[in-house]
Amino acid sequence: MGKSTYPGPCGAEDGDAGSVDTTPGPICRTDNWFDQYWIDNSDTPGPIGTDDRAEAEPYLCAPPDTVEAEPGYTPYTLTPAEFMRQYLYLSVPYFDPNTGERRTAYAKIHLYTNLGAGHANRHSNLKEKDDLNGLVRSAVKRGQPKTPVAPDGAHRGRISKAFYGKGLPNDYTLALMYAIAFQRTTVASLQDYVYNNAILGMDCTGFVNNYLRQINVIEKDRTIPTHLQKGKKNNLLREEPSKIKPRDILIWNKSDGKASQHIAIIDTVSNGGNKLLVVESSGTGPKVANGNIGLGSSEYTIVKPIKNTPGAYRVNRGAYRNNGHSDVFILGVPSD
Repeated sequence: MGKSTYPGPCGAEDGDAGSVDTTPGPICRTDNWFDQYWIDNSDTPGPIGTDDRAEAEPYLCAPPDTVEAEPGYTPYTLTPAEFMRQYLYLSVPYFDPNTGERRTAYAKIHLYTNLGAGHANRHSNLKEKDDLNGLVRSAVKRGQPKTPVAPDGAHRGRISKAFYGKGLPNDYTLALMYAIAFQRTTVASLQDYVYNNAILGMDCTGFVNNYLRQINVIEKDRTIPTHLQKGKKNNLLREEPSKIKPRDILIWNKSDGKASQHIAIIDTVSNGGNKLLVVESSGTGPKVANGNIGLGSSEYTIVKPIKNTPGAYRVNRGAYRNNGHSDVFILGVPSD
């Protein structure tokens, strides 16, 4: 793994946007990620949409405990906003039907989907999931069609996670790779397929749990009530704004002081803990296609503490979330 003067993900090397990451995979970046340069191991690195080749197997960036840093630096930790961007800039490998060359399509996953009984208008297309998995099963037996990642029966579980709103970025990449290979969509219509056919998106716990597992804080997914229970048990309720930290979670608070069914995570903290950049997948975002843009970041402002409820606050959710007010618990996340 390469080393960087500035600790960064995946062993990114020093230099300009043309630096090549020694860890294969389309999601890894150079150090100056602020310019949104992403590396797919192509000889033409650049902003999304300019590269024309991808690795045979998509990879996530290395977990933080495997990333080397120069002496005096701490290992790099992926931030919630950076993890969100992995969903917003998917690199999907495919073979050009005319030339047979490996190429890359791009898509974003940001719809809010939820398979809960009270969210019938936010379900993904589970029939498409079943059809796609059936085609994968057939491809494993026949060895056809040829795909950038060889068909594997284990991929069906990962495709299902994507349709359930619980997938990692690579799970969505696999689903879309197969959708192109099986002619469920064209490259030109890939984003329309995401929006209007497969209806692929993310729910709130899917994003938060995936992020916390990626940075090795939790080993297994937790329900929202379990997150709250563990935080209280470990005395991690943030009873003063000044104690709020990046990667703390927000859990929506019912009037009885119990957890309701929404969760988000803090990316950055400013103004003494009174301003928070929060990343979440929520149904309150702008309307698009068959639903709402769920996955995004918003600047929250703490309005006031909730009386007689330690660690609970009323927050303004910012313009992106229609400046709505919510009552939330803010707490740290204990490790498994």
